[in-house]
Amino acid sequence: MGFIASMNVTAGHELIHSKNWWNKHLGMLVYTKYFYSIFMDEHVEGHHRYMATPEDPATSRYNESVWAFMFREFRGSHE
Repeated sequence: MGFIASMNVTAGHELIHSKNWWNKHLGMLVYTKYFYSIFMDEHVEGHHRYMATPEDPATSRYNESVWAFMFREFRGSHE
């Protein structure tokens, strides 16, 4: 079941990047099942705008441990 869920989220993520209106909203619909329907706005307007900068919590820091990154990313992505 976990594999199917991860493929579902991956497909939804890719659909959100589509230029087609229908595909974008279909991708957003994927995330509503996980109560995360704001993913499209958060991902495109947040992560893509600040990718690889200190303002992006979804970009790991140099020599940062996986545990430190996971905590910082979760906290920073849900503020």
